Amino acid sequence: MIKANGEYLDFDGPIEVEKQIKLFEDLSTTDGDYSYQFEAPLTSHNIKSLGNPFPDNILKETYQKIPAEIISNDGLKIHEGYLRIEGITDVIKLAFFAGNNNWFGILSGPLSDIDFSDLDIDQTLSNITVQMAAVSGVVFPLVDNGALITRGYRHVRVEDYVAGIYVHTVFKRIFAKHSIKIQGELLTDPLFNKLVTIRNGKSQDQIDAASSYAEQSTLIARPVENDEYTVVFQNDSTFPFYDGSLNAFSLVTNSWTAPYRTRIRVEASFIPSIVDSSYNQRIYIYINGIYTFVDIGLDAGGLYNSATPGDQDTFTLDRTFTVEEGDILTFKTQWQQSVGSTQNNVVSGWVKITPIFIYKAFGNSIVPNWTQQEYVSNVFKIFNVLPSFEPATQTLTVNLFEKIKSKEPIDLSQYISNVEVNYVDFINNFAKRNLLSYQEVTFDDPRQYNIQNFFKYAQGNIEATNEHLEDSEDLIESDFSNPQSYINPVF
Repeated sequence: MIKANGEYLDFDGPIEVEKQIKLFEDLSTTDGDYSYQFEAPLTSHNIKSLGNPFPDNILKETYQKIPAEIISNDGLKIHEGYLRIEGITDVIKLAFFAGNNNWFGILSGPLSDIDFSDLDIDQTLSNITVQMAAVSGVVFPLVDNGALITRGYRHVRVEDYVAGIYVHTVFKRIFAKHSIKIQGELLTDPLFNKLVTIRNGKSQDQIDAASSYAEQSTLIARPVENDEYTVVFQNDSTFPFYDGSLNAFSLVTNSWTAPYRTRIRVEASFIPSIVDSSYNQRIYIYINGIYTFVDIGLDAGGLYNSATPGDQDTFTLDRTFTVEEGDILTFKTQWQQSVGSTQNNVVSGWVKITPIFIYKAFGNSIVPNWTQQEYVSNVFKIFNVLPSFEPATQTLTVNLFEKIKSKEPIDLSQYISNVEVNYVDFINNFAKRNLLSYQEVTFDDPRQYNIQNFFKYAQGNIEATNEHLEDSEDLIESDFSNPQSYINPVF
């Protein structure tokens, strides 16, 4: 039986569905199973169920991909895919396509739709050490992120390790999200289970979320010399001022709270009122209510500025240090006057806090910024996977093409007839030299400092000695990028 657009067609006949496996192609362009052309009677019910196609419009895409199911006489769904109308005469000529689109279309949406937050982990020495033995989830390989190539001493820091995630962890979660069971040789392949990917660059999303830039625009009266006055801020949302999505800065408490252990850069600048005598200005940073001694400028603990009578001099602070999760930063100013007793006020100013390094790995920030389909398709390209889907049980079998040669041969002689086969379609995507490559990434520092020990990551090609083929063809290109590989003489 055939069901199209939710309606059973008037149909009673056999449909021969053939399995088709195509390697080296994006799964989104590979249908998989297909049928030879078959005929359905030209009845009003069939015409309506197929979307009312007519000879002048059957080429429209609407009639080329009609959602359909093939159902056994017992009511069991055997195949799920789509029908294509190939002609209308006194009958309706149809073909059925299924296979990959049964399950591949289900994997819609970005990887960020899948929750990896349970893999969030603090980047500490103890966690890095423990995760070295992990066989799933997050690990911390030692990766040169720009600092090791020029380092002259043989010591590594916590910051030198980069969070990576096992490919099989991401792969399995994609299918689990859509309740598709997976089985097959890929899941037991040693390389598949050891492969780890890292995401290039820092987690900019997390950095932006914790960043803050607040404005102090109302005059702060400071009548008492040498007293420290809390800076009151009025704006953290009007351009160019901002507070990241974590709302780390509070205008209510005039403070910034660290969402996690992070190394931050703190910049601050304030303008005092015009004075008629010499004075000193300082900015103080308090962490959790405790004065923090920061060596800035000419005075330990703050910035020392002097001005002659009549000046309006900006005093600034720029400092980098590490804070722990939950630490609260507040800002205070102080003034001293060497001559006279004129009151000194702050007219305006701002403070900017930017995380430089976050000592925490976030599961959702480690995975590539891809769709789920892109991830699965790229993994299949690497391993030459032969997918086979069983819609009745929602089970996808992922076997490896290379292991076909080691399997028990199947006797197909009874199915073979003496027919002429046209191989043009088979070879039209191939050439004499078929290239297999990845997204090319260059690393300037290793080449500049260590060119004699720099190794090019392996690309490949398949040679075909057939003079009827073109000279060269891009057979497959992975969206994964090449890692850098070189000998570091210091380490």
